[in-house]
Amino acid sequence: MRRALRVSAWIAASIFALGLLLVLAVWIAGNTAAGRALIERSVARFSGGHVRLAGLAGYFPSAIELSQLQLADERGV
Repeated sequence: MRRALRVSAWIAASIFALGLLLVLAVWIAGNTAAGRALIERSVARFSGGHVRLAGLAGYFPSAIELSQLQLADERGV
């Protein structure tokens, strides 16, 4: 029983640590030029081209500036 509790604690801590690392990676990437470009490309790719961002700037995540947001559907922009 004690071993199962220890294994469960390690698994929970590992999942928490991975989540924290993911949040930190997005936060750091959002504050670099290369990271912002990656975010712009990723949003377009994951939305199938329906959402396009351009000109991300500012401090991520509290003071984000965006120069252009483009939404599209089957009929166009």
